[in-house]
Amino acid sequence: MAATLNLTLDQLTRRLDQTGREASQPLDLTPAMKTCAMLVSADAKMNIAEGHSPDGVPYPPLKHPRANSKGGDKPLRDRGFLLGSLGPGGAGWESQIGPTLMMAGSNLVYAGVHNLGHRFSRPERTRSK
Repeated sequence: MAATLNLTLDQLTRRLDQTGREASQPLDLTPAMKTCAMLVSADAKMNIAEGHSPDGVPYPPLKHPRANSKGGDKPLRDRGFLLGSLGPGGAGWESQIGPTLMMAGSNLVYAGVHNLGHRFSRPERTRSK
């Protein structure tokens, strides 16, 4: 049975200090952070390819598939902008990688809505008498 240890970066720094790492040596996890950014990109692309959300819930089918699609229309693939923005070199890909920091993802406005969901509120309709 494999043992696991989950640490925050602050806890990791303290643990390394306890094991003899000199305090003058700053902790640099840049290579690991670059790997994490690639994993984030690959996971997002896989979710779209397999047709499910990050937590595994399948996407609902398209309400209005194209008439000539022959069943090939898939959610989130209309023009490919979202999929293209999910990796280095893609229009819309943004990443910040540092010694103890990794932020990576799409800067497209609707990417967050597809990933996290959103409730749109509409004004209540009333009929005139």
